[in-house]
Amino acid sequence: MVHDIQMTMARRNNGVNIVVYDAKVHGEEAVPSLLAALKQANEEKRCQVLIIGRGGGSLEDLLPFSDESLVRAVAASEIPIISAVGHEPDVALSDFAADIRAATPTAAAEIVTSVTKDAIYNALGNYLNRLDSAIGSFIDNENIRLDRLSARLKAVSPEHQAQLLSARLSRLEQSLFASVLQKISSEKNKVAALSGRLSEQNPVLAVQRGQQRVEQLKVRLDSAIERILNKTESRLNQSLQILTSGQVELQLSKAENTFGTLSARLEALNPLYILNRGYSATLDSSRQTLNIDKASVGDHITTLIKGGRIESEITEISREDPLLKITEEN
Repeated sequence: MVHDIQMTMARRNNGVNIVVYDAKVHGEEAVPSLLAALKQANEEKRCQVLIIGRGGGSLEDLLPFSDESLVRAVAASEIPIISAVGHEPDVALSDFAADIRAATPTAAAEIVTSVTKDAIYNALGNYLNRLDSAIGSFIDNENIRLDRLSARLKAVSPEHQAQLLSARLSRLEQSLFASVLQKISSEKNKVAALSGRLSEQNPVLAVQRGQQRVEQLKVRLDSAIERILNKTESRLNQSLQILTSGQVELQLSKAENTFGTLSARLEALNPLYILNRGYSATLDSSRQTLNIDKASVGDHITTLIKGGRIESEITEISREDPLLKITEEN
């Protein structure tokens, strides 16, 4: 049994150390021997798991593993126990007290080495890969962090600050130079403007301009006087010609005739001119021409005749046509 266990474990995982505690597995001495080995293993604590069992045999051969004291010792063990008594059909009470039951000792060895050497190597390889990846990621992150810190350190370094100050100084110099040029240009323009104004206010130039204006006014005055004299002379000549040609009397006669004609026309248009011809005009109380349709008995009327007026009161109104009556009488 021990040989089968060793071979199986060596094949599956040769990194597992095996400690063999000798004990009798059949006969009267089997139970005390198994109890002693189980006690020794718990006291030494050299193992992480214990396999208790034997190869196949008769029922009598397997009875020691059903002993009450051994079953209790198996149940009380501080180290986990795998019970592997006999073959698959064989059953002992220690199978129920143990932590795990294996059908055979070989099966127990397989349970102990459930993690094989290949699985450990694969797991180790995976762990190494994960470790490499983690280390690579850590290094990359630290490199990025280092780059950021380097950039920040460079940004606050005296050299970088000096470069920034130098660039700013250059910009300020250019700005100052441009401002000075602009100021000089502006002052030149002001000086030119003031020079022009000063030239205009120069007394000599002012006197010269005044003299020129006086000369211009003198020329214009002489021209105006000459025109006036020419017009006056022309009119005097025309008047003299009229006086010497006898047209004065003719002009006066025409003027008198024209005046008489206009006076006659004006007299004819005078409403009171008919009074001189023997007619009269009657006015109502509002000094309007009397209308018979608006006249009433008792109204006060005024009659205008040549040489004066007559105030009277209406005592009777007759609507006969006076012109028709005069014609009939004649």
